[in-house]
Amino acid sequence: MPASRNIEIDESLWPLLTIRYRGVTTTSQYAELLAARSRYLDRRERHLILHDMSQSSPTNSGEQRRLQVEWMKLEDARMRQWVVGIAFVTDSLPLRLLLSVIQHVRPLTMPHAIFPRMSEALPWVSAQLRQSGLECGGPSLLEHFGLEHGRSVG
Repeated sequence: MPASRNIEIDESLWPLLTIRYRGVTTTSQYAELLAARSRYLDRRERHLILHDMSQSSPTNSGEQRRLQVEWMKLEDARMRQWVVGIAFVTDSLPLRLLLSVIQHVRPLTMPHAIFPRMSEALPWVSAQLRQSGLECGGPSLLEHFGLEHGRSVG
């Protein structure tokens, strides 16, 4: 269910939902992503969200931040009910600052963490899923993200 070519949504390891951002995201693409996130909440299934921002541009418009805050207010109860954790992967200082601002305006109520590399995020993701009694289908997380046998991506 891709929201756009700059935003890819991967549910192949459900209940892990991976959202990958590439380049600059337009406001319309971001609005499509938020609509897709609402559809995942419509499933009424617990899941963890992994935002891979390692290839994204740190540019977000004020309109996108406004959409995010409004969406979070609207979906807060469902997020608390169905999302068991959120991981962000980015080594970009501007993106880290933006995430901090969003957290200040509308703090997340579920476990969350920011990691500079995917290899550091996956153990946390795996532990959060296990603590929630959830398992990923398909290949291991390391294999899925190309990190098996010591290879490092993202």
